[in-house]
Amino acid sequence: MAKSFQENEVLIYSGYSTFRILISIIPLIMLTLAAVNILPWFSTEDFKQTLYGVLPDIQQIRSLVSNIIRNLDYQYSGVLASVAAVVILWTASGVVVGIQNGLIRIVCDAKKTKYDRGFAIIYTLGFLILIMGSLLFQVLGRSINSLVA
Repeated sequence: MAKSFQENEVLIYSGYSTFRILISIIPLIMLTLAAVNILPWFSTEDFKQTLYGVLPDIQQIRSLVSNIIRNLDYQYSGVLASVAAVVILWTASGVVVGIQNGLIRIVCDAKKTKYDRGFAIIYTLGFLILIMGSLLFQVLGRSINSLVA
């Protein structure tokens, strides 16, 4: 099993995917912050508190996230949202392509196709929709719960 693990270069592909995930975090925050500024019922402070709920309770990480959000919020424009959308789709779809390459390497009969990047972009868009939906439900959850109850 360990030999198969090394022969398939799983560590290389997992390292590549992790690196691409770390690279795509800042554009993801940029895109989400741009979308948050468009929504009238969701503020930057709500977004920051949402991130604090996910991140570990370490003061250095919180101050770094707070500085990034504050800087991006001051520099927000429509152009930033457009650039962030293109950058996040390219970098985040690279993460999915890296995962696809690792899986292709492990599965012997699988082959790369010309549609891999397109599927990666579709998966990335689905992931972004899930993130925005979760932010929306976090804000509107109490309202929906009171309507249902």
